[in-house]
Amino acid sequence: RLCAKRLRFSQARVYFEEAMTVAQGTFSDLYLLTSLYVNLASVYLKLKMKEKSQTLVEKAATLLLCIPCHVFSSENELEILNIFLKKAMIADDYLLEARVCFLISKLFLQIGKSEEALPFVEHLQLLSNKFSSQSTIAPVDLHLILSSVYNKKCLPELTLAALRFARFASSGTWFGSLQKANFVIEIFSKLNTQGSCNGAIPTQAAVYLQEASDLSNSTANVNIQRDLYFALANLYQQYKSYERAIHYMTKSAKRAKHISDGEAFRISLFLAWLYILNNQSMAASEILNFLLESSHSPVQRGVVYNMLAISLRKKIRLKEALGNCVCAIKTAEETGIKQNQAIAHANFGSLTMCCKILTLPERYLRKSLNLYLELQDCSSELGCVQVLLCLGQYYVDRGLREDGRLTYELALLTAMRANSIHYQVQAIERLCSFYEKIIHDKWQCSIYYEHWLMLSQKLKDKEQEMEMLNILSHLHLSFNTESSYRLSLDYTKQSLKNFIDLGMQTKEAEAWLLAGKIYYMMEKDELVELYFQAAIQTAQRMEDLHFTMKINEAAGDVFYNGRREREKATSFYRDGAVPLARMTGDTDVEL
Repeated sequence: RLCAKRLRFSQARVYFEEAMTVAQGTFSDLYLLTSLYVNLASVYLKLKMKEKSQTLVEKAATLLLCIPCHVFSSENELEILNIFLKKAMIADDYLLEARVCFLISKLFLQIGKSEEALPFVEHLQLLSNKFSSQSTIAPVDLHLILSSVYNKKCLPELTLAALRFARFASSGTWFGSLQKANFVIEIFSKLNTQGSCNGAIPTQAAVYLQEASDLSNSTANVNIQRDLYFALANLYQQYKSYERAIHYMTKSAKRAKHISDGEAFRISLFLAWLYILNNQSMAASEILNFLLESSHSPVQRGVVYNMLAISLRKKIRLKEALGNCVCAIKTAEETGIKQNQAIAHANFGSLTMCCKILTLPERYLRKSLNLYLELQDCSSELGCVQVLLCLGQYYVDRGLREDGRLTYELALLTAMRANSIHYQVQAIERLCSFYEKIIHDKWQCSIYYEHWLMLSQKLKDKEQEMEMLNILSHLHLSFNTESSYRLSLDYTKQSLKNFIDLGMQTKEAEAWLLAGKIYYMMEKDELVELYFQAAIQTAQRMEDLHFTMKINEAAGDVFYNGRREREKATSFYRDGAVPLARMTGDTDVEL
């Protein structure tokens, strides 16, 4: 092997042949024998000794393919396997082809060449579709290997897709399922689509966390069960599925009672918060009052006072809520924890706004904001956003428009700095409402709606995306300029694509109609009737006579109310709307 490494193949052949003579007829060490055959066959191939290499390659390949749990000794084996892969493909021997692909993939993965392994793993996966059971092809889950390789190649979408198809049995244990969940979280942390600060668990991890929690029931480890239920509750809370979050948090709280590590308080507090979010203030107050009685730590008591104030506010018991807020502020100041002080002051300021106390909200909200600004971490930036939004609302309610606008815009900038899409959406929603209902500035409003559209696309929230496209389309249409018509048409076509993809025929027909109307306003008459006919045909596929009649009538109205080609309205009324109105008995439309 040393001679072969130095390209002295003739000398290497002598040593290998001598080794073969010594080992002739003995099968006590199959791995040594395989290595000898492979290396000697490789040398014969390099020296172009066709007669000798042909029989030796057959024997080497037989040993490689037939010995289970083969341990690779050199890259020379790849040369032998490639020869047999070609033979298998020519002979249409899928089983042999699969076995060779598996061994080549295994070899590349062992030597750390995952990129070279990828085409062979993909081909092996393709071959597995020809058989009823994947276990006959490879003793491992190929989707797991593919997800790992795709991840190394920085292909996150393919990584998640491969992981989604991985068999449940490929993990078999709660630890294996947790590894998958961790894998998903790692991928999303690289993508960083949700922001680096909020620690959100991606929805794709839910199925693996659920698997892990189901499998953990067979273990006696209460800590694992508690933490898994807590993670699932946190996940469902992120996506506002509060009933399921409460279900898992209750389970976590039951497990926490058997562990004396201080986590029981935190879990019970989180459970109370979930009840508050789910508008179950009575259940939340019961838990919080119990925690207040059982807790002796000033920090813990301060947190409970804050939560009690929020719970009582939900029950419109504002006087009691204010009392708890005052206790929370005093306790936070005694402990000297600035973040708790900031939260307590913010809650008190927000509560005084509900009580219509004119002077106090600004004072306490500004105090909270100053405390947050003294803290230099990510959570303080998100706290700042919440306080700024509340302060902006206070200014708007008092008629201080400029102060309100600046505060909302500062909230948006802070959310962008914190890279939090969720809080950016909240700030933009306030700004859009401000410019639309108070300032009546449609142009400025459109700028924020466009940013909102971009955020909804990042979140992959199709419902919100389609709503933004619809708003922007009508908003730009109302500007009545050539450039605004083009923008309106662009947004309408994006909406149309989504409606077609999602099979929303009603919306699709309306989008075809709107696009035709925009073309009419742009004086591109050759396309108007084409889009109107597409709208009518889409409506007809729905077999809803009333809706088809309305589409025909609306198409005719565009021409009738326009300044050009008004006579074209006749065909839509006479041939479409009127006959359908008679069929449905709608005399108002017919008239």
